[in-house]
Amino acid sequence: MADRITHNPNLEVAPNFADDTYAGIRNMLVNAGKTEAEALQDLLDAWTAGNARQRETWAQQEAADRNLQEAQAQVERDAAEQQRQELEHEAELERCEVEKKKPKLNDFDDKRMVSDAIAPRPSPYAINKLQNFKYVELFYFTPQGCLDAVKNAHTAADDALGLTGTDGYVTLRPIAAYKASRNVVRDEDLTWDQMIMGKNAMLQKAKKLGWSVKHVTALMTFYFNLEQHPSHMLESGN
Repeated sequence: MADRITHNPNLEVAPNFADDTYAGIRNMLVNAGKTEAEALQDLLDAWTAGNARQRETWAQQEAADRNLQEAQAQVERDAAEQQRQELEHEAELERCEVEKKKPKLNDFDDKRMVSDAIAPRPSPYAINKLQNFKYVELFYFTPQGCLDAVKNAHTAADDALGLTGTDGYVTLRPIAAYKASRNVVRDEDLTWDQMIMGKNAMLQKAKKLGWSVKHVTALMTFYFNLEQHPSHMLESGN
């Protein structure tokens, strides 16, 4: 490997070859047939050529130094990145281990209904009316109406079947599906609370029986406006 240049040749200035310091070499050139001026020029040319070679070597040396420094810096960066990833991996393993030891709440199906609670069920008569998009009193969907349906659900008459015509066909249907309750209360005679509970149950059942969103929404809007009516704010509004 060539010796390193320790001084920047770009900063060097050509010496004064006319000085007495260079008299000996000038005389040698003159004795060889050169004039004094030619001898001075030859010395300057020789120095300039040597300086140019040194400048080129210096540039190559600087480039090699930069490449070496960059390579070393890259090695250091790679080592630091590897160490960071290892520490991150270790931290993740520790976090997972801690997470495993944490007490956890069991998951549950938020779509599933509570199994030990039975929703009030309207009578088959009310369901049949609603399923066929016919008018039926709200009473059947109130807690009192559902309780009335339960009390009368297992009579001999309710278990009987009857003939009915639908779309030109004769079918057997439970008589209970066509039998109105003797205890039914007209809509206009319901209390305010009965109306509120009855319409809520009726709207839910209508959705399940395939009523269109448009019709259900229209009924919901009607009852909402009814609840918000100014007369409801009066002392006897209910």
